[in-house]
Amino acid sequence: MHFFWFPHYPNTLNLENYYDAIIPQTTTATRFFFITIPIMAVAIVIMLITEWKSRLRWVPLLWIPGLFAPVIIQQMFIEKVNNQFIAGVADMATLQKLLQEWMFLNDLRWIILSIMWGVTMYFFIAKARQGKQTAI
Repeated sequence: MHFFWFPHYPNTLNLENYYDAIIPQTTTATRFFFITIPIMAVAIVIMLITEWKSRLRWVPLLWIPGLFAPVIIQQMFIEKVNNQFIAGVADMATLQKLLQEWMFLNDLRWIILSIMWGVTMYFFIAKARQGKQTAI
């Protein structure tokens, strides 16, 4: 989404086609994350409990704001823009302003979650190395 759709949105979306390019996809994503975010929160709690006495406990501790910051950005800011898209945009200037805000907010989420996935990959590599050293 970030690399393929966003760069073209300001130039390709207009009053007639923006709704179909954004709203069905964000509605589907919202339904998906409504289910997966609570599962992720439970996984963070489990990970925090299991890693509490290890040197890697910072990973689930970092995941707490790493999960909730994108959720807050979505709920407090992106939803307001989505609701304006759903209500209908009357002019191109407003559409362009909303698209820029929407893309910026989604970029923030993308950056946070990219960092968190990097942290997660580090965690799994570190755990694999620990297991390998224990086996030797």
